[in-house]
Amino acid sequence: MAAGIGERLAEIEAALDDRDPRIKVVNLYDRPEEHTALWRRVLAKLPMSVVDEPKPAAAGGTFLRALQDVLVSSAGGGKPKRLVWKDDGSVRVVPGKRRSPHRHRLAAELRQAGDDILIVVEQEGGIADATLASTDLAQEGVSPSSPARPALQVLPLALRLLWQPLDFAALLAFLTLPDGPIPGFARRRLAARVASSPAPAAKSGFSASRESSK
Repeated sequence: MAAGIGERLAEIEAALDDRDPRIKVVNLYDRPEEHTALWRRVLAKLPMSVVDEPKPAAAGGTFLRALQDVLVSSAGGGKPKRLVWKDDGSVRVVPGKRRSPHRHRLAAELRQAGDDILIVVEQEGGIADATLASTDLAQEGVSPSSPARPALQVLPLALRLLWQPLDFAALLAFLTLPDGPIPGFARRRLAARVASSPAPAAKSGFSASRESSK
């Protein structure tokens, strides 16, 4: 399985001792004490600047500026007011459908927009990355979760094996997973046995297979 956030932060902390990240500044909008110990140690090795009060940066009179004003007010404890949508081009909402015609128009606009743009992806990060890739821009690197990943298949397959009669397709899939609770050498031998003679295995049941794994 891929490394978790803790392992990745530990690797980053160790790498920062020997490498120059070439980061000018990290603007932190939360107090450092609100982060975990690992995050604090990593941030301490970077040129960090704590932003006490975020300030709106959009041009006045635009819908983006009005949205920023509301967000700043809400962060300070104020009650957000209702905004009326203003289609001035400062904020765009693009449907994330795979065959949406808006993707091609957005790709053309991104090519001309330069760096002064922020993309917020709510869902379907893979679709956004495909759009960015078509414009030769840096991708978000969002990897959509997939039920086909071995770590996510272990539990559903194990539950299917609890039912009688035994589901041999689920048993074979369980035994051939790259990552599983049974040692690899035992999985391979059991999978070969089930694949070569499923009928005799059906009479003995799954308990015999488990005994063979020992």
